[in-house]
Amino acid sequence: MFENQDKEIISQMRKALEEMSEHFFMVSEGMLKFQGDLGLFAKELNVVKSYLEIFTMVLDKAGIIEKKEMKELVTNNLNKRVNTIQKEMLKKEMKMQKETEDMKHLIEKFKSSINNWFDEDGNPIAKA
Repeated sequence: MFENQDKEIISQMRKALEEMSEHFFMVSEGMLKFQGDLGLFAKELNVVKSYLEIFTMVLDKAGIIEKKEMKELVTNNLNKRVNTIQKEMLKKEMKMQKETEDMKHLIEKFKSSINNWFDEDGNPIAKA
């Protein structure tokens, strides 16, 4: 009797370990794919940076705008964009916190109303 239980437990453990190893393999494959995608992104980003550096150098040599001035303008523009993104993220975060609090409140109301569905003996109360 105990041998059958032990075999069943061992079988379940083996099955769980096999499933876990499959999940580890899937995670590992996903990480490799992500790493490859990140490498492609870095390559494309460097291409864009190279174009911009050459574009800035040509504008500087042509006397249209100095490299230093271009850098200041880009920095200012970037700071404005980052601030805008941060403000939007803060708004969304506040909205999500409010929605979470509202949901918690509704859940608490629902839980407390369950007590009104049953009498002292635990039998459902029929409402007509």
